[in-house]
Amino acid sequence: MTVVASGASALAAPGFTGAIGQRAQSAGALRIFYPNFPVLDPQVVTNGMWFAAAALLEGLVTLGPSGTEAVPAAAEKWDVSADGKTYTFTLRSGATWSNGDPVTAQDFAWTYKRLLTPQGGGTGVTLGANSYQPILRIVGAVDYQSGILTDWSKVGIKATSAQQLDIQLENPNAEFPLLLVHPSMLPMNPKLVEAKPKDWQLPENWVGNGPFSPTAWTVNTSITLAANETYWDHANVGLKSVQARLYEGVLDTAAVSYESGEVDIVSLPLADLIRYQADPTLSKQVVSVSGGTVAYLAVLRSKNPILEDVKVRQALALGLDREAIAKTSPATKPGAQLVPDSLKGWDQADNIPFDPDQAKQLLSDAGYPDGKGFPELKILCTSTNPQMEALADIWGKTLNIKVKLDVVETGVYVERRWQVQDENTVGFYFGTYGSTPTWSTWAANLWGPQFTQQFSMKAADWAAYQKIQNDSSLKPAEQTKQLEDYLAAHASKEAITYGDTVNKAFQSADPAEQQSLLRQAAKIRQETYLFIPVLFIGSFYAVKPTVKGINLLPGGLAYYFKSITNG
Repeated sequence: MTVVASGASALAAPGFTGAIGQRAQSAGALRIFYPNFPVLDPQVVTNGMWFAAAALLEGLVTLGPSGTEAVPAAAEKWDVSADGKTYTFTLRSGATWSNGDPVTAQDFAWTYKRLLTPQGGGTGVTLGANSYQPILRIVGAVDYQSGILTDWSKVGIKATSAQQLDIQLENPNAEFPLLLVHPSMLPMNPKLVEAKPKDWQLPENWVGNGPFSPTAWTVNTSITLAANETYWDHANVGLKSVQARLYEGVLDTAAVSYESGEVDIVSLPLADLIRYQADPTLSKQVVSVSGGTVAYLAVLRSKNPILEDVKVRQALALGLDREAIAKTSPATKPGAQLVPDSLKGWDQADNIPFDPDQAKQLLSDAGYPDGKGFPELKILCTSTNPQMEALADIWGKTLNIKVKLDVVETGVYVERRWQVQDENTVGFYFGTYGSTPTWSTWAANLWGPQFTQQFSMKAADWAAYQKIQNDSSLKPAEQTKQLEDYLAAHASKEAITYGDTVNKAFQSADPAEQQSLLRQAAKIRQETYLFIPVLFIGSFYAVKPTVKGINLLPGGLAYYFKSITNG
């Protein structure tokens, strides 16, 4: 066994000094804005799962100060078997739920069974989906979730005692502990959820194991938290309360509220960021982190087959001047890969270059010399900004094609990006994605093998594939086999090769070889040009001088509330 955990002193929150229990409780309250969420259930993809991870529930591990390593949390240590496939987590002695019950390995096992119990709907990263991340590659997990496997005892999750949890992987993965910080792996209290399946998230019913508990929640308006006095590390929780005002879409009034003293921390939109950076006083209150988010374009399936030609997609990718687009915002930099430059082993040699001459030649080879005859290109999005406008303008100037920003409401956007468009609609949907900096995540998750293979199919094949997906008469095993067979027969050769390379990577027990293969897989996927990287986006916040201990993290989780003090 190789022990890969550290002692209790490593658990002190970022920004604090001294041993646990030696620092007095701060009397401060924190006031913030937070993107709205309908539920706090970490097993459903919403902003609520990230809020739960930041304050309300604590998983086996948590992110360390740099955001690039896992440190002990509900588990005080973990061991790894010699073959790298079994992780044994020892839960922290004395850790309790907010109702006083001990936090046990059985609680985690029950939670993970709930996560993997078939409920219909998809799994992944899109809004409303089940939040389980298949890249964890826990033995039997995907088969159990799809209904192929019905015997839970064959899933690689076992509570062998009240304090010991074993998780068995299909293949070794040195990044596994870091993948466990995802909100999907947070625990829930079994007694509460079983007793109140519809109302367990309400403040009056809440039972959590994190540093805070909700005391009031007005849906779509605000949520208030109080420090959880039963939390095992309560002495190192820096706030008495948190008041979060919930908002939808883009919050244009954030800076006004910040400057009037209504809130203590705000995420800065572009216009305010430029103003703050130019102000000698406000500029000192700006904090940032980079490397956690990629802005990208993904192909919209259409009855018009023009984008089914890889030469056309490559021409569009090579025709993007990312340097020029990035200059429109101090929060962005050129993003010429689908993996951010915060990853260890990242290499600019894998970048998609700006090569207008080759782009024009490829477009000509595809039958559109100087853009003649090319249909209007639409970019589906939920809002406009200078980067989007610059992107459309650059394609127009470089390739002589007309580009239109197709701005729709969020619900329409979610529906349309999966649909087959009519003959008059050709284009991409614009998206952003942030996650912890692991090769497992960035090379195999959002645009993972199955996802990429689905995208590589022609529109007619995709429609036929969806019919199989929606055929309720099929048993799970039969449906899964039909879907797999259909993908194998109709996905592009490049997408199949990408999936094979990912599988090869996860079969390697050598971390260096695994990383090299995942980088290779990411490059193969990128060269399908089904997903075109555009920008790397940083996060910028204004933070009041009284607020200390905020530690911004790259990816989906902005910061943990535990480490913050105010006053």
